[in-house]
Amino acid sequence: MLNKDNGSLLSGLDKEAVKQLFSRPLNNVNVNLDNLKQRVLRVKASSKNSKLYLYQAKIKKLIVEKNCNLTIDLRDNHFVDTVIVKDNFSGTINLSRNTISTIEFADNCRCNLTIHGSLKCFKLSFGDVFSGSLDIEDSCFHLLKVGYYCYADIKLQDNWGSKTVRIGNSFRGSLTMNNVLVPDIEIGDDCKGDIAISSRDEDMGAKHLNLADEFNGRIDLSGCQTVEAVDVGSHAGGKLNFAGCPSIRVLKFDECFKGEAQLSDSAIEYIHAKEGCEGSFILFNCRNLTLMRLPRSDMHRMDTDLTPLKIERGGRHIYYHFQERSLPAHYFKSGYRGMLKGLKKYIKKHLSSPNL
Repeated sequence: MLNKDNGSLLSGLDKEAVKQLFSRPLNNVNVNLDNLKQRVLRVKASSKNSKLYLYQAKIKKLIVEKNCNLTIDLRDNHFVDTVIVKDNFSGTINLSRNTISTIEFADNCRCNLTIHGSLKCFKLSFGDVFSGSLDIEDSCFHLLKVGYYCYADIKLQDNWGSKTVRIGNSFRGSLTMNNVLVPDIEIGDDCKGDIAISSRDEDMGAKHLNLADEFNGRIDLSGCQTVEAVDVGSHAGGKLNFAGCPSIRVLKFDECFKGEAQLSDSAIEYIHAKEGCEGSFILFNCRNLTLMRLPRSDMHRMDTDLTPLKIERGGRHIYYHFQERSLPAHYFKSGYRGMLKGLKKYIKKHLSSPNL
């Protein structure tokens, strides 16, 4: 009979022993499966306090069922392609230097996940209420998506990818990105997390950052040389630090901005805030600032050493002109993303009503 409950390391198991071991939940077992040749390895639900060493295991797919507490080491595995982790997982997973292409976590997972030096581009998604930590370095991801109410610490360093980094609504964790080459970064509604984006040069990083409605966290782009445009949704607050950012050109706020935007010594050219703005704009030594379009009210605050060349009033806005030059037309267009955002707002407000 296989003894699997004493916490000792089991290795060199034959096929029948592995079948017996994984036919029921693991409990306080440490097992090395380097000799395993099996297309799919499935860990039973409610497996607890166990460690799986899968360095050379010849498996294509690993499935971890619900309510497991495990340490899984897949470093240097050149066979594995897919890892699926179901609800309520807690533990540690290391996927460094392997051939993974798909990683899916379900809801309520608390995991410390490490991926350094991936050998293939992968898709990584987390469900709702992800906590713990995510550390990706020197790797390629085609998709990185995190669900609702994440409060994990996410660190992305020297990575590249073909799709947007998308963080879901009610983010409460920290996101640190350094030299991450992706098209865009999207942060969902009701973010109260800390976000820092930096880069060594203008060729390594995202060009656009989108913060959805009710942002009330902290953003630091002071060390970023790539992000050119930032869009902030309605009813936003928090602190936005773009001080010294050499890449920022356009900053747009939807209705009712009440936060603080620090833009001193940056390359900002155009700022637009819609109705209800009560926010603060700090704009010392902004030599490229050309136009500010603010609502016709005295609720917002502007601290600057610049003097407008001309002030115009039109409709519900005041236009502060600081330089005699024209800005590119695309600075003023909402584009596809703006139209999509407006459509989502309309659906949320009108079509989701219980009276319909």
